[in-house]
Amino acid sequence: MILRKKFITVLLFGLLLLNGVDSAAFAADICGSYVPTTGPHNTELRRFANNLKLNYVDAFVNIVNHIEHYGHLPSCYLSKQKARKQGWSPGKSLWKIRPGHAIGGNRFGNREQRLPQRYNRHYTEADLDYDGHKRGARRLVFVRNRPNQGLIWVTTDHYKSFHRIPKP
Repeated sequence: MILRKKFITVLLFGLLLLNGVDSAAFAADICGSYVPTTGPHNTELRRFANNLKLNYVDAFVNIVNHIEHYGHLPSCYLSKQKARKQGWSPGKSLWKIRPGHAIGGNRFGNREQRLPQRYNRHYTEADLDYDGHKRGARRLVFVRNRPNQGLIWVTTDHYKSFHRIPKP
């Protein structure tokens, strides 16, 4: 398995170099890939992520397990404010200044009221599937400081619809 992963990494690296992608950005790991957490329903989370066609299923599973266990995002996430202080601006690659990190930790307002209103002012958002390029439409939204309650949703269409993750 490790050899297969290394082969794929080398192959992708070569393809990206041929296409002019910054090798420093590619060298970073996807945020959440190596967060050392496991949970009671990894199989269900993997199935859920595959059904939503997420690109980095293992990172998603690890991030969800971390949130369920600790009630907050893993340290590979930076709020927009912290990222801006370090030189990032919207539309630019975060990986040029913080390889392997993603944007997350900002308050989600639930203005469209598509999530339960009782948790308004407690929602936090985070990028999913961020690989050093544009941020994309995929986000994780969760109720912060509420571990083990399954209050986590995914949007793949930038907040038009939400899918609640399976509960443990």
